[in-house]
Amino acid sequence: MASVDPTRPPVLLLHFTNKATTPILEFVGQQLVSSGIIVLHSEVRPSDNGTFETCLALTADQSTFETEADKLAVIKETVEGITDRFSVAERTNFVGIDEPNFFTSSEYAQLLMERLDSIHTKDVSETLTQLGIDHDSTNNASLRQTLADSDILDVVCPIHNVVERDNIMWKCLMPSWSNPLKEIQMYYGEEVGLYFFWVGRMTDWLCVPALGGIVLYFARMYNGDTIDDCELTPYYGLFMFLWAVCFTRCYQRDEVRTAFRWGTYQQKLIYDHQQVRSEFHGISRTSPITGQPERYFPRIKRVPLYCFSILVTGVMLIIAFFFMIAFLNLEGYIHPSHNRNRWPLDLDHPFHIDVLAQLARPGEIFDPNTNFAFIPVILHIGVIKILNTIYSKIATWLTDVENHKTEDNYQNSLIIKRFLFEAFDAYVGLFYLACFERDIQKLREELVMIFLVDTFRRIFLETILPQALQYIQGKLQQRKLAASDDTTINPPQLSHLSPHSRENLEITTNLFEEVMLEEYDTFDDYLEILIEFGYVTLFASAYPLAAYIAAMANVIELRSDSIKL
Repeated sequence: MASVDPTRPPVLLLHFTNKATTPILEFVGQQLVSSGIIVLHSEVRPSDNGTFETCLALTADQSTFETEADKLAVIKETVEGITDRFSVAERTNFVGIDEPNFFTSSEYAQLLMERLDSIHTKDVSETLTQLGIDHDSTNNASLRQTLADSDILDVVCPIHNVVERDNIMWKCLMPSWSNPLKEIQMYYGEEVGLYFFWVGRMTDWLCVPALGGIVLYFARMYNGDTIDDCELTPYYGLFMFLWAVCFTRCYQRDEVRTAFRWGTYQQKLIYDHQQVRSEFHGISRTSPITGQPERYFPRIKRVPLYCFSILVTGVMLIIAFFFMIAFLNLEGYIHPSHNRNRWPLDLDHPFHIDVLAQLARPGEIFDPNTNFAFIPVILHIGVIKILNTIYSKIATWLTDVENHKTEDNYQNSLIIKRFLFEAFDAYVGLFYLACFERDIQKLREELVMIFLVDTFRRIFLETILPQALQYIQGKLQQRKLAASDDTTINPPQLSHLSPHSRENLEITTNLFEEVMLEEYDTFDDYLEILIEFGYVTLFASAYPLAAYIAAMANVIELRSDSIKL
C-alpha cells in the first residue's frame, strides 16, 4: 500500500448509492489502490430496506500527484523566478517542491480526478459482468463513468477544507470593493476564479455609466424633461455603445493577462485539451493519422442529431414566444386600439388575445393603474425562469445525444444552445415592443419592470432561498437518520482502507454533509450576468438607471456567490 502523510487532508469524495454492495465496494477499492489512490476513510449510513450508502475519502501520495501534474502540464514557479511546465524529471527546479502545499487545493482535486478517470473498464470487463454492473465491453470507458451510468456512484466532488473555505467566504463578505481573487483561484480553481474576476471587473467598469445614468436622471428632473424629449438621452445611448466596445476589448486583454499569471494560459497551450470524453462512444478503428487505435463516430451520423437538436430547440423557442405574447396581453401592451391605422379591427392584430387583454383594461384586475399591475410581470419572470430550467436539462440531454468526442466540442455546443435560448427568452418581448408594436413608451415600461423584478428575483434565489432550502434539507435528513436508528444493517468492512484512523486525519467535515451540498456551476451565473449586460447596453437609452442597479446587484451577487461556494 502506498504511503501517505497522516496529516494530509482528503481530496476527493465518492458517494455510493445503496446499489453498491460490499463486493462492488471491495472491487472499487482494489482498483483505486492499484492505481495509486489511497482510501483514507469511509462513512456508512443506513438507507432503504436494510441497505446502506457509503462515502469514501480519497487522496494519493506526492509522487502520484506529481506524475499527474507532469501529464497535465501544470504551470509552477521555478527557482529562476519564472513559470514553467512542471516536470518530474526536473522537480528540484521548482520552488517549494517539498512543501505540503506545493500544489493548490484546486490542483490537488484536479490531479486526483485525472488519476481516477484513468481507471478504465477494459481489463476488468469480466469482473464487472460477475458483479452485475452494466457496461459496454467494446467501449473502454472510465470506471467512474460506468459506475455513474449504473446508478452505483452518484457524487464525485472535492472535499472542503472548512477553515480555508470559511476564510475565503468572510474575506468576500467584508465591506470591500475587491475580492480575494488569488485565494479563490487557488482553492476553487481557475474557472471559479475567472468568474469572480469577470463580475468584479464588469462592476468596476459599470461605475462610470452608473454615475452618468444618475446625472442624466437628475438633469431630466431639474429641466422638467421626459426621457423622450431629453436632449442628453441619445448621447448617453451612444456613450453606452462605446463603453460596451471598450469594456469587452479591455476585459479580453485583462483575462488573458490574469490567465497567464495564474498559469492557465500556458497550460492550455501545452496540454492536449482534445482528449476523448469518457462518455464518447463509437466504433473502434486504427487512426489514419496516428496509426493508433481510436474510437470513431462518423460525422454523417451526427448531422441528423444536430437537426434533431435544432428541431427541439425551435419548439421550445415557439413555446417561449407564446408565453411572451400571452403575458404582454395580460399587461395590456397588445391591443389594436393603440394604433387603428395599422389594425382597424381587433381581428387584424395577429397577436391580440382578447380574453387575456380584457384583464388589463381600466377597472379590471390587472389595470395598469392598480397595485396588481406587477403580477403579470412577476408571473412572466417566473415562467422565464421555469422555461430556462427546463431547457437547460433538455440542452444537456441534446448535447449528450450529439455524442461529442472532446470536452471542448461538448461545452461549445451546450453554451450555444443555452445562450441562444435564454437570450431569446429574455429579450424577445422587448424587441417585439420596439420593432413590431413600435412603442417606445411600452418598451420602457416593460424594460423597467422586467429588469427590476428579475434583479430582485436573482438576489432572492441566490441569497435567501438557498440557505433556507439547505437548512430544511438538513433537518429532513436528521429526521431520516433518527427514524433509522433502529435499522439493522451490515456495513461493508473494506480491506483497502488506509491504516490511519479518522482521528489522525485532518477531516474537518462530515462526508455525508458534503454530499448534501448543492453543486456549484458557474455556467448559470455567467449567463445571468451576460443577460444583465445585455439589458444595460442594448436598452441604455430607455432606462439609464439600469447601469447603477446592475452595479449594486453585482456587489450583492459576488457576496451571495461566496456563500453558495
